[in-house]
Amino acid sequence: MTKLLSIALLFSFVLTVQVKAEEMTLKVGVVPQFNPGRIAAIWKPILAMLEAETGYKFTLSLAKDIPTFEKDLYEGKYHLAYMNPYHMLMANKKAGYAPLIKDSVKKLSGIIVVRKESSIQTVSELDGQTIAYPSPNALGATLLPRALFKRQYHINPRPSFVQSHDSVYLNVATGLAVAGGGVLKTFNALPDDIKGRLRVLFKTPSVASHPIAIHPALNKVTKDNITNALLKMGESKSGALLLSRVPIKKVGKANLSDYLPLHDFALEEFAVEG
Repeated sequence: MTKLLSIALLFSFVLTVQVKAEEMTLKVGVVPQFNPGRIAAIWKPILAMLEAETGYKFTLSLAKDIPTFEKDLYEGKYHLAYMNPYHMLMANKKAGYAPLIKDSVKKLSGIIVVRKESSIQTVSELDGQTIAYPSPNALGATLLPRALFKRQYHINPRPSFVQSHDSVYLNVATGLAVAGGGVLKTFNALPDDIKGRLRVLFKTPSVASHPIAIHPALNKVTKDNITNALLKMGESKSGALLLSRVPIKKVGKANLSDYLPLHDFALEEFAVEG
């Protein structure tokens, strides 16, 4: 009887947590690939439309840098979060997050950029050079290039971590770094005056794109409502325009299995545990 009572109390506790999670303001985290002002300009209109569609309330929580975002994510501090594919694997393992949606058309491709007039023409010439990266655990911009540099090209560039993709491109454009790691999505979103001073030297294999994932404390009804609202947003002209600024070209459902092939790259050697 005591055992049955304990199980009943536990179920009641979990159910209570889930109901309260629906009634409270839901905290949304975004991996800081861009500066805070730009992230807020992109995501606040999306959350406003999501509020109108679901009736839930959302608040955008801006981390000062990617390591801070990772720490908060792995501690389960966000109800929803937009993250890179490697974050997705780690967030699922550490805090039970599950992916809801991703870009179903565009995949994630890491790139290495150099100045347009740089004499460097091959990846091998980067051996021993300083390369700017946004953070140790940025997937396309850092982890994939570093793994390929070691295992495919057998070179050892010096890393310099500069906190964001925007900072990477500025460091290379101004000559503070010989090269820098980014992804095609953020590179294509650059202002013309910066993008015009850079060229892509190297591109990694493509992987599944960044997901929006949900914390396990939120119940299936909440999960389904948010997922359906995001899918519906992608079907409307105004919603699709907002999502394109993320950038998400065409929204589609995401599953954890979409991200499991990343294990083949053995990225743990280069990842930094927070």
